[in-house]
Amino acid sequence: MRRSKEFILWAFFLALCFWAGYLKGYLPGTLKQGIFSKPKVRIFNAAPFDFPRDFVLSLEQSVGQKIEIYKIRSWDDLQAKLVTKSGAHILFAPAHWSSDLSREGLIVGLSYLQSQIEKNISPDFISLGGISPQVLPLYWVKTQFITSIEGFSVSTLDLALKDKNLTQIHLLPDRDLAAKHLKSWSPNTKTIEAFSFKNPPSSVNKYSIWEVPHTINPQNTKILETSKDQALILYGFMIPKNSPNRRVSYKIIENSLEPSLQQLVLSQLHLGTTFKDSAGDLKIERNQKATEIRNLKLHEMILLEKKNLSEIQDVKLKYNFIF
Repeated sequence: MRRSKEFILWAFFLALCFWAGYLKGYLPGTLKQGIFSKPKVRIFNAAPFDFPRDFVLSLEQSVGQKIEIYKIRSWDDLQAKLVTKSGAHILFAPAHWSSDLSREGLIVGLSYLQSQIEKNISPDFISLGGISPQVLPLYWVKTQFITSIEGFSVSTLDLALKDKNLTQIHLLPDRDLAAKHLKSWSPNTKTIEAFSFKNPPSSVNKYSIWEVPHTINPQNTKILETSKDQALILYGFMIPKNSPNRRVSYKIIENSLEPSLQQLVLSQLHLGTTFKDSAGDLKIERNQKATEIRNLKLHEMILLEKKNLSEIQDVKLKYNFIF
């Protein structure tokens, strides 16, 4: 009786192996991939720009897994996704979000990657508080304000904001920064829109103000001088606490530190890099380099440290946000 049971179990095991081998060899490719390949890596992207497609493909090759990018549209959307049982492997977002997410217990520390961070990232950004156990900043944007040379006769932002001819304001797509601006300014116009990283302006309409990265200077525009409203924004990787596989999360970050991968991003987006000049032969403009941060008057700039939801709600009720 015992030998009969063993025979049945062995027969079942061999049949199962044969069935699995048959499926692997003959099922359509799409179904075969879903059963036998590694699970996909999920990245939540809460930044106002998208990763170039060739960067994503190269990252897939380096980690050996398919990557899916999910766009995060709001803070509430992100919080809802970060409390589910199994979420994304990586979160890419403004670095100042890390303090709120860490306080809520929604992200984990990066101490495991500390040596890699110190090897590749400029110490200037460490001193800024941009690198902490919770976030690895990779890119930075320093804002400037421009307008058409045919519009305002004034040369400062303060006077342009008070000009009766002001028709439009285009702000960097960061709600925290926008709320801080609008609460301070109280401008004449309520037509407030977002600057688009995907479609930066090639020209600027008369009597409009644009807040853009310092790497953008369209023709027939001039810079509006200001001593208090320029900002420095950092964007970087975080690991959600509900990551389905933290080993994969660490692997994604480690592989993203490859200079050749960063070259793909920096050649297509108006961003500065936090990489040390010695961390790789990056072919980038001078104003994209990490060392350029030393030429900025940081004590006169807005450096966001956390979200201010009440401030955002106040200005959202007062102005027609189009973000």
